[in-house]
Amino acid sequence: VLANIFSWGIGGDAERERNFFRRATENQEAIAAYRKFLRGEKLVERPRNANAFSVTHFRQKIDTIQKRLPAWVNGMPARAQQAQTMMERLDHFIKTNNFRQANDTADEILRLLQSDKEETRRI
Repeated sequence: VLANIFSWGIGGDAERERNFFRRATENQEAIAAYRKFLRGEKLVERPRNANAFSVTHFRQKIDTIQKRLPAWVNGMPARAQQAQTMMERLDHFIKTNNFRQANDTADEILRLLQSDKEETRRI
């Protein structure tokens, strides 16, 4: 039996902990699943933890930020600076494959946008 495992060993030791795909591919739970598969045993997927990172949800967060952030800034210099700082941080985490931090930063931006929306409703 031959199994091709995407991203195994990519980048050598330097990337072992930094590369999101390597962490997913080479962790102990994944290795146990590969062994089970290669023995011909049935694989049963457990329900996903509600707090687990989801690429689909992350993409939805990014889309929401891109739609709502320009209106939130709306020519206000203080907001523009705050938005730029947060978006630079988000961009850095994405570029360095630190998706957990990127997800947390996206949540922080969305909370900021939501709090402003709630403030406007109260006025």
